[in-house]
Amino acid sequence: MNSKRYKVFIVELFILSIILMALITIITALSMETRKQSIEAGRLTDAVLCAENTAEMTSEAASVKQAAKMIGKMDNVSEPGVSGNVISAKTQILTEKGESRVYIVKVTIDVEKGSSGRYIKKKIEVFSGDDAEKIYELDTGNYIGRDAA
Repeated sequence: MNSKRYKVFIVELFILSIILMALITIITALSMETRKQSIEAGRLTDAVLCAENTAEMTSEAASVKQAAKMIGKMDNVSEPGVSGNVISAKTQILTEKGESRVYIVKVTIDVEKGSSGRYIKKKIEVFSGDDAEKIYELDTGNYIGRDAA
């Protein structure tokens, strides 16, 4: 009789061990995915802030040259490079944990001339500095009347 109980106990222990290992595997996978999503959310937040700050800094720019000069005045931004109507600059953001993240900001500026002024259209793209993956894109524009131009 004791032998039978012992065998049942061993089988039950084995089954419970398998269930425990499965639960540990699921919880580990879930926490790893949560961490990955947290990092992605942080990158997206940084990219949105970069794009918004760039849009705000260049809102008064009437030309590519003026916009590049304004971008160069931003904090933690390398000297912007200009190629045609595209401005590129690297920016560095410090996270709350003290980590440094590098992003590349590209601004494409198109000017549409009208009879009473110009419409300055800007496409702001933020890329990861590590792998140049596009994280965020912002389309914006402003109208500059003839008197202001």
